Amino acid sequence: MAVPENSFGGILSRLMISDLYSVYRDFGFQRAALLVQYNLLKFLTMEIPTQPSAHVLYMTKDGPELEIVTTGLLWAGLFRDGRLLYSTPISQTVKPHLLPLDFIRDLDNDGNFAFHETKQIWDCETGDLLMIAKANFIHEHFDILETVRAIFTCQKANEFANH
Repeated sequence: MAVPENSFGGILSRLMISDLYSVYRDFGFQRAALLVQYNLLKFLTMEIPTQPSAHVLYMTKDGPELEIVTTGLLWAGLFRDGRLLYSTPISQTVKPHLLPLDFIRDLDNDGNFAFHETKQIWDCETGDLLMIAKANFIHEHFDILETVRAIFTCQKANEFANH
């Protein structure tokens, strides 16, 4: 998922998504972190005339594992039975990576991109609810999470009453 912040971010987002389809066609399923690395390396060879700005969320599911890497201000949360189980961080310590170069400059000891808290692996089950929004929206409208919880509570009560 890509949310461009300027027109060149829109171009970059479309190119990145197109490249991901090519990777899937050529190599099959790849985990989210590997797709991010591929896109970052590809970004170095692109000629985009100005600084693109986009928030990107990579997500793949392999069995029960949901792998998420977020490169910007997108928030994701996984709910089960009306409770928030997992979420990407929305604290002030997470900086919006508006340019892929911000990731490229940060390597771990093995020379791979260091994702830190931007990479998450969650266990999910059938019936879980995944919510994605801009992080500032979630921070300002936390009541939406309470609404989701209430919906699940009512749904569970109805299921119990019908059995």
